[in-house]
Amino acid sequence: ILDGTAGNSTLTFQQDGSFRSSVGYDMANGYLFLWENGKVVVDDGKLGVGTDSPSEKLDVQGGMKVGANGTPFLEIREFVGITRDTGSGTTFTLPLGYTEDNVRVLYAAIRDKANDCWVPAGNSTNSWFHYQIGFATVQPNSISLSYRDFYGFHTTNYRFLLMKMK
Repeated sequence: ILDGTAGNSTLTFQQDGSFRSSVGYDMANGYLFLWENGKVVVDDGKLGVGTDSPSEKLDVQGGMKVGANGTPFLEIREFVGITRDTGSGTTFTLPLGYTEDNVRVLYAAIRDKANDCWVPAGNSTNSWFHYQIGFATVQPNSISLSYRDFYGFHTTNYRFLLMKMK
């Protein structure tokens, strides 16, 4: 039992007198932590890796890899916007730090306002006319989403779920 009233109650691990890692409880801020060249924090049911103040159930600051053969990635974010008022496509400018070399499109869709449904890229609506949504094409600084020239796809919402690779 480590009983403290201030600071940290910490169990430290060493090898030949050199610090290797520690586990403890931050009394001042009220969270459990693990330390080995970077902090892992459990605070109010939230797990933080690389941060001591996680804001979500899992909050990772830095790169991440899922699975033994997974590819390291930095983040997954949703980007939303409004399609053009005419034509058969819209272009989304990639945010700073995103390029065609480090972006993977996980999901793209347009809101079909005529049939009141979301239509993922590569699919069509269930309407009589089957208005086709093309695939998202990644270009050096943007992503283009093609679709049929149809009023239901003009001036409506689109969304992209992008993964930024390391």
